[in-house]
Amino acid sequence: MYIMKLVPVVKDYIWGGTRLRDEYGIESPYERTAEAWMLSCHPDGRVKVGNGEHEGKSLPKVLTMHPEYMGTHARNFSMFPVMIKLIDAHDNLSLQVHPDDEYALAVDNDQGKHELWYIIDCDEDSEIIYGFREELTQEEFKRAIEDGTILVSVEHFKPKKGDVFNIEAGTIHAIGKGILLAEVQQNSNATYRVYDYDRTDAEGNRRQLHISKAIDVTITTPPTIPPGAMSPPEDVEAHTQTLLGTCEYFNTTLVETYMPTHIQVDDDSFACVLMVEGSAKFYAGDNDIELNKGECAFIPAGTGKVTVNGQSKFILTKI
Repeated sequence: MYIMKLVPVVKDYIWGGTRLRDEYGIESPYERTAEAWMLSCHPDGRVKVGNGEHEGKSLPKVLTMHPEYMGTHARNFSMFPVMIKLIDAHDNLSLQVHPDDEYALAVDNDQGKHELWYIIDCDEDSEIIYGFREELTQEEFKRAIEDGTILVSVEHFKPKKGDVFNIEAGTIHAIGKGILLAEVQQNSNATYRVYDYDRTDAEGNRRQLHISKAIDVTITTPPTIPPGAMSPPEDVEAHTQTLLGTCEYFNTTLVETYMPTHIQVDDDSFACVLMVEGSAKFYAGDNDIELNKGECAFIPAGTGKVTVNGQSKFILTKI
């Protein structure tokens, strides 16, 4: 058992940019890289282990061989519950919505999608769309899509670095251009596009919309979770931690280290570390690994006390 550095899977969606490669050192064969799936066991993109005895194996294969690495909480889920991404929105993402578990399983044979966004960086004029401004009926929602006024009905936010959005399944949302963020989500790729700015691909085709499904699953009242982290920063030992979000699928904390400190990884859950600033060495027993900005590691459940040495900022996720 050791700390496993993960090799991400990259995606070249039309709205992507070059920051993941240029600023975060993520290898990509594409001219534009929209997403780097840093932790994923999903069939649409399985990460691999990049070090140690399991080097070159997919993470799902390793976890099949060693289910104890996931921890006892994993027994509550029929599938691996979480996925973590870095997203570079050089252009606007579509206005979209994700289903809950029941609908996703019945219609798409997938999990639902609750997600959390942590804004790493953004342009001054960037926007986040998050939920409706006021309650609509389903008929009003459908009519707003059909007559092209849907962007008037949704709530627009001007984000800043460090902002957090916890987005429940069924909440309409969009990432605006000029935003770089980390996303922690359910292990799902079920997305229903509502509006896509009439864009076309290289062949001149508009991207597919999923209006009927979106109408089925969208919650047409304003969100119940306000933007922001779920708790204020707290000084613990030689680091500061901020609970970004918690739900039945994951618990995510921002950790800022400035002197040698420790994190605990018990038998109940693995820990995933996504480095967003700086670098640090992680020590567990005889094992150590250095993580730099843009790198991700899987720490098996039961590892115990992990020493962290370095000035860094990372997103720590458990289930």
